[in-house]
Amino acid sequence: MAHSVSEYYSTNYSQCVSDDSFLSSWKGLVVVCFSIQLVSIPCHFLTFYLIFTKTPSSMKFIKFPLLLSHFWSMMLDFWFGILSTPYIFFPNLVLFGCGVLNFFRFPILISFILGINTLIFMNLSLIYLYESRSSLIVKNKFKITSSMTRALYYSLNYMSYFPTLYFISKIPMDQESAKLDVLKSMPCPTQEFFTQEVYVLISDPFLAMLIDIAVNSTYMIITSFQIVFHGCCSLYYLYIEPSYAASTRTRSLQRSFFIGITAQTCVPFIVIVTTYIIIILTFLFGNLSQGLFNVCISIIGSHGFVGSIVIILIHGNYRKAVWQSLTKQEVRSDIANCKVPNTVNRVL
Repeated sequence: MAHSVSEYYSTNYSQCVSDDSFLSSWKGLVVVCFSIQLVSIPCHFLTFYLIFTKTPSSMKFIKFPLLLSHFWSMMLDFWFGILSTPYIFFPNLVLFGCGVLNFFRFPILISFILGINTLIFMNLSLIYLYESRSSLIVKNKFKITSSMTRALYYSLNYMSYFPTLYFISKIPMDQESAKLDVLKSMPCPTQEFFTQEVYVLISDPFLAMLIDIAVNSTYMIITSFQIVFHGCCSLYYLYIEPSYAASTRTRSLQRSFFIGITAQTCVPFIVIVTTYIIIILTFLFGNLSQGLFNVCISIIGSHGFVGSIVIILIHGNYRKAVWQSLTKQEVRSDIANCKVPNTVNRVL
């Protein structure tokens, strides 16, 4: 066994047949992620505009939670797709950044922690979206009415995610030895392992997989349980025992908005979970390549883009505003292209 990573690269690695496709390279990951963001950023800002200007006045109380949820979804996309763009050597927790921050020599560990916090805030914003909707219902026995209670509730929620960061204390201090340990279980990584400044978070693949499953499961359980709870409260008081103090139109808007926020939450969630399942299954069957994993990372980093499209399509007011804007543009174009008949030719 080589005594250094450079020695391993010059001797052992020459015998490897590694994945050298474009998608498996850091450039391939950057091109795919940046291309997705190039399309998604205008869509994100269009969604912001629609929420600001086209949300019905009767639903103004849900505007801020909707904006907050969309903001953190966009930030997570932005972090994955442009700022950090993590290149991960799965199943080991070994990575390096190839996003914009990497060009400014931003520490990868701090970047990773900020990314985790962005994910936590996105989860909290989804909980807030459902909780605020549920708390607007006067008859709801579980509504949060005090600002102090709400601040305490979300502070406890934020801290509940912290135990998942326990693995940070397990980061090896001797990175050179950790990289050699990684090469024992992953002898033929892509060249980026040797040519880039990779950082080893966990060198043991079994422990890395265990932590990965534990962290993702914890996040999903904490977030999903509260979303389901507040969602069920809203569902009960909107459909089973509705308040007749509000007008029929207001109740109809409330129901359609509830369906809308459910769709905008579930569809991106399904995209992420499906992608994660594909990663696990292909890994277990020995078919997971670095190129496929990079594509999966770029898909996960576009979940906010998917959410924006769902918001525009599912909410009637936003969909109608976009459609009217497009049809007006078509009418203007038709008028501009219309020519006045030549009276001289008509006479002739």
